[in-house]
Amino acid sequence: MSILSKCPLCNGTGKVAKSIPLGANPRAPLTRSEKMGTRICPECNGTGSIGIK
Repeated sequence: MSILSKCPLCNGTGKVAKSIPLGANPRAPLTRSEKMGTRICPECNGTGSIGIK
């Protein structure tokens, strides 16, 4: 039984953009460089698909 669909949060890529911490200055160079990175999608754990395998 295999019911899989593309993850709605990362659109199947397995990675999402980092978000800056609350209260951080978005114009600071360190904060901007941190925001540009990506992290593993928490919804699908980096697989890009969700559902029953």
